[in-house]
Amino acid sequence: MLDGGLGTTLEALDADVSGPLWSARAVREAPATVRRAHEAFFEAGADVATAATYQTTDPGLIRAAVTLGRDARAGRAGLVAGSVGPYGAVRNDRSEYTGAYPMPKGGWKGFHAPRLDALREAGVDLLVIETFPRFDELRAVADLMTGTEMPALFSVTLRDAFHLPDGTLLATVARFLDAHPAVDALGINCVPATLVLPALATLRRHTAKPLAAYPKTAPPEALAWLEAGARIVGGCCGTTPSHIRAIRRLLDASPHVSAAS
Repeated sequence: MLDGGLGTTLEALDADVSGPLWSARAVREAPATVRRAHEAFFEAGADVATAATYQTTDPGLIRAAVTLGRDARAGRAGLVAGSVGPYGAVRNDRSEYTGAYPMPKGGWKGFHAPRLDALREAGVDLLVIETFPRFDELRAVADLMTGTEMPALFSVTLRDAFHLPDGTLLATVARFLDAHPAVDALGINCVPATLVLPALATLRRHTAKPLAAYPKTAPPEALAWLEAGARIVGGCCGTTPSHIRAIRRLLDASPHVSAAS
């Protein structure tokens, strides 16, 4: 069980997440609030706290964000994930939802390698490479992970149920991630809930690896996601601890949970 929208929850707690750093701004200016947000998700039933690193490349902020997640986990059996957003997220122009951004100077690997190193050094339990709209960038990050022992979930956003925003077929992405040794799970995130079931069906046709689904809303359809093959569920933008609590109750009451464990 993943957590939900950290930025959404921080806003509800009156933290300022405006500007290019988004939720990482609160790491610098309101760290106690960030920890409180992580704690709220754990209390709601999440098994994973996703650190506020989606839009930052600053090693100091990355370390601080991971520390806040680890502090919030204290006394619990949960995990702390390092969030790795695409280059478009760092541009802060919403281009991560379209893929319409240029390759950075130094290439995809030159941009992402220091972030991945900083997250591993900060002590995350796993990496969540998420909301990727471009297949070329996703391939580069997967290759950077080759040979590491860090568990990794790779998740893409979608233009429709069958394509990434850059036009790549989801089936093509699924086949690539299925064959890649650095990928432990794959899925979709930050999409309308209506796209989840057809996307999961496509992914399941091309991989036996665990699937993840954490869309923009977290309705009662979460049980249907499980039946469709998802083994990692949660919420993305717009979801709060109350959404996660509702999903947790549904899953705990479902006979499918034992099969998912």
